[in-house]
Amino acid sequence: MRVYLDRLVIDGGVGGAMVIIEGERRTRESRFHLGTVDTHTVYEGEVVCMMLTVKLLKAELKTRGGNQDFAYFLDPEKKQAAILFVRHIVH
Repeated sequence: MRVYLDRLVIDGGVGGAMVIIEGERRTRESRFHLGTVDTHTVYEGEVVCMMLTVKLLKAELKTRGGNQDFAYFLDPEKKQAAILFVRHIVH
């Protein structure tokens, strides 16, 4: 499973998108538009994109018949995110 996400500013609008790909097939995807750059920042778009990614990942994992835990790591300087699927999270 591969997960791609991006927040962006296009034509004065702030938004983002994410897609889950299994093999060569898109299993889930979503896009959003927050509004104009006059009322929203690209950082708001980034936060919404991260929240949307977590929501769609949870839904995808639920349809696969499990409640697999995952950890979400973000490196804003490199503009990369990593999602680690784990069987057990130690508290």
